[in-house]
Amino acid sequence: MIDKKLINILDKDLLILIKILKRMQEVDIENSRQSQVAGALLKLGLDKDDESIQKVLQVSEQRTEKNKIFGMSEAINCLKLFSFYKNDFKTSVTKLTNIIVDCLNDDGGLGRFKGDRSRIPICWNLLESFYYLNKESNNNIIMIINWMENEWSNDMKFGGLSYKCAGILIAAKYYPIFSNEFIEKSLNWLIDDQSVDGGWSAKKGFSVGSVPSYTGLALRALINYEKSDKVENSISHGIDWLISTRQKGLWKEHPLEKALIETDLFVFNQVSPQYNNRTV
Repeated sequence: MIDKKLINILDKDLLILIKILKRMQEVDIENSRQSQVAGALLKLGLDKDDESIQKVLQVSEQRTEKNKIFGMSEAINCLKLFSFYKNDFKTSVTKLTNIIVDCLNDDGGLGRFKGDRSRIPICWNLLESFYYLNKESNNNIIMIINWMENEWSNDMKFGGLSYKCAGILIAAKYYPIFSNEFIEKSLNWLIDDQSVDGGWSAKKGFSVGSVPSYTGLALRALINYEKSDKVENSISHGIDWLISTRQKGLWKEHPLEKALIETDLFVFNQVSPQYNNRTV
């Protein structure tokens, strides 16, 4: 059972994220970050007709039409944003999908831009956007999954990073094509990589210590799997760490929206039935 203290901060954080998005628009922060925040706000229950969201939609559609999308992160964030409007942005979704497919590497993965080496965070976020768009498994998706499984299997042998593992476990729930043995190994790896204080850093033992966004991402991954005692204990310790490290109503991380998005999406996964169809 998720801690009530963590649930109670959700609405407060939504208001903070809205303020962050408005400030981004005032100072003209890059659209990749704006579209990421806008998509997260919609996922967390913000009204789709919200003025700030509509501004991001307009800019994202225009940038897509004019071939101004910069890199795969912006393309993926725009896809996630458009996915909340069903067929309203069908032309833009088709164009972005074609751009992304054209940038797939020969190994089956995807990098930050065409010609860049394949990267697990880019790939799992792409699979999440495809899932939001109700895309069924196809050859491209299978190629991406095969690359991710091979890449992470090798990474685990040489250390690995928590956010890569968490992303793969999240993607595996969207497209259950990964092998069961691989999922089990990844789950155990992520739990074993949890810091003594209950949080997660990029890698257990890193000097920077536990980080809110990495902890939220790890919890997002773990919460989707069967609740063995090991998983439950790991989640409980992670929640305790998040609550204990929140200072003056916020987590200390830069950029702030990174921590808010990942931690609040974890909370929302637990309380979504009572927040469905609500507006902020």
